[in-house]
Amino acid sequence: LLFAMGLGSILMPLVVRDRTRHLDALGWVQVGLGVTGATTVLALANLGWVEQVVADVTGIAEPLGSLAGRVALTAVILAVPGLCMGAALPAATGAIRNLHRSGRRIGVLYGITTAGNIAGSLTAGYLLVPALGATRTVLGLAVLNIGLGVLMLVWTGRVGRRALIAVAAAAALVVVLIGAFAAPGAAVEMAVQRTPHSRLVAMREGLRGTVTISEVPPMPVMAANA
Repeated sequence: LLFAMGLGSILMPLVVRDRTRHLDALGWVQVGLGVTGATTVLALANLGWVEQVVADVTGIAEPLGSLAGRVALTAVILAVPGLCMGAALPAATGAIRNLHRSGRRIGVLYGITTAGNIAGSLTAGYLLVPALGATRTVLGLAVLNIGLGVLMLVWTGRVGRRALIAVAAAAALVVVLIGAFAAPGAAVEMAVQRTPHSRLVAMREGLRGTVTISEVPPMPVMAANA
């Protein structure tokens, strides 16, 4: 994820060279982050299929069972959201027009970003995940990202109203569909993949992690070969 964020911060000024377009770029980045962040829930809900694809492409027999395999799985799921995360701050700094006071404004921007990171991690860890669960928290934040992106695009006024409505509706539809069909099974799928020869009895997500209770057969090796 950190590598993808670094790459996104490098690519952002190379892709969008016109400073007057950086605020538009920030809006599109937020929309993209919301949509791709929501698709991580879809990927986790179908983790077995994603693992099989990674195994076929990389040749790693059981990706979840090795460090290299877990790295590959993480890259597949988080690469695009990481690029969007990394591109956000360069887009925001590039949108600063008054270069005579750029140092002060960039300092304020970095301060707000740091405070937001701290507040976000505390809010998600202590409030949202225990109350809503990880998958619903991700989907809620995806909606927030899409809303912020659309507001920025409305503010710049360079995107047509019809096109903007279409983008917002399509992005919202993706999140709603994922929330309706994939979110309930995402956490369960991850738990099942960790203990493939057992039956999940109970699961609870909390501040310090996810606790699962599984019924494991007395001889899982024989169960696997049955």
